[in-house]
Amino acid sequence: MFHHDTKVLEYAPHLSPMYHEEYGHCIHVDFDILATRQPGVYEYIVWFVESNGLEVVPLTDDPHENTEGFDQSEAA
Repeated sequence: MFHHDTKVLEYAPHLSPMYHEEYGHCIHVDFDILATRQPGVYEYIVWFVESNGLEVVPLTDDPHENTEGFDQSEAA
């Protein structure tokens, strides 16, 4: 949940911290669910990723899954 007054983003099932063997500490984002359930948060996350030059890393090798939803795929 994103609190507009404090600009604090609480973790949710579709936005959660994780550890990736190659990349270390990351945040897993389910962009499809986020865009559907919380479009404002989705747009904020996309802006944050782009404006900070962050890398979006797919969690699967399936090219179909990696092109659904967010332009840069599901991410860590």
